[in-house]
Amino acid sequence: MSAEKTAGQFKASAIILISGIGDAAATKKAEAILHTYTLKISDQQSIYMAGRLISAFYIEFDPAHAQAIENELREFFNPMQLDVALELL
Repeated sequence: MSAEKTAGQFKASAIILISGIGDAAATKKAEAILHTYTLKISDQQSIYMAGRLISAFYIEFDPAHAQAIENELREFFNPMQLDVALELL
């Protein structure tokens, strides 16, 4: 469940990168998955070019959820040949 919290209430931040053959629908699905967690999307940028997608999310969240978030994104996107990486900052 998503919750609005002020900056400072979250213990960590991370960058999530999604890349491969894709479009805006993949970015929207990633947003939908992220909104099932208690986190804040502080920034999001996407590039769509020649059928390719590079999408980045800067999130603030509880680091205990990092593995679950990354696993859920990978389970959804890897069969679509989209790569997913989550890097704690």
